[in-house]
Amino acid sequence: MNYGENDHDVDFDDGVEPTRALVPLGPSPGHALVKTPPRDVVRQSKTIAGQSQPLSKQSDAFWRIRNEISARHIEMGVQSFAILSAERDEGRSYVAANLAYAISQQNQKVLLIDADLRNPCQHEIFDVPNEHGLSLLLTSRRGLNLMRDLRNAEPLSVLSAGSPEFNPAAMLGSSRFRRLLDRAEEIFDIVLIDTPPAEAFADAEAVARYADAAIFVMRKGHSTIAGASALIRRIRDQGTEIAGAILNTH
Repeated sequence: MNYGENDHDVDFDDGVEPTRALVPLGPSPGHALVKTPPRDVVRQSKTIAGQSQPLSKQSDAFWRIRNEISARHIEMGVQSFAILSAERDEGRSYVAANLAYAISQQNQKVLLIDADLRNPCQHEIFDVPNEHGLSLLLTSRRGLNLMRDLRNAEPLSVLSAGSPEFNPAAMLGSSRFRRLLDRAEEIFDIVLIDTPPAEAFADAEAVARYADAAIFVMRKGHSTIAGASALIRRIRDQGTEIAGAILNTH
């Protein structure tokens, strides 16, 4: 990571600075909670660079990030990643969606979990329903049992956030969420977890505590050195491996 002359000038030599870990997960078609985006919808989504602009620099960047993560982490047995950023508007959800798609093109069954229970957007990116989702899995008695039923998953599936809940941080920090992740890892190859901004809410750190590793997203000209460094320190101090950092110039 390189620092410029001011607190907002965060930059990287290669766009990714891998350090350690990763996770695998996937979903089943037609399931009430975990949704498989229709192929034509993913193809039409302008948010997914690998589909809408397969020859673009953005698309190439995600293929390279995927290869780096696979070589350094996935092949070493890391399965689940929390996608984190310190502040709002750093492109965390955009990176999570594109990275999930890129990894799924490597014959990996990928589950993308939208754990932003406050302001979710993965259901909009992939055009899947959001009436039920993660919040139901964490509050329903049948929730964990439903995870057992996921079989024959498509390459990429999405578990949307679902209905807003009163105390997301407590739900995501619960043993129930940990068991849900454990169950997901039995079914899918890779699990990526989108989270809220860490400086605003405790949710992201709660999610990262149970994930195998964390990937940090920063936006050039927006992210601050102080915010990014403080978040990385806290995540490392709680024992979560750090897979690397991605500089978003989108």
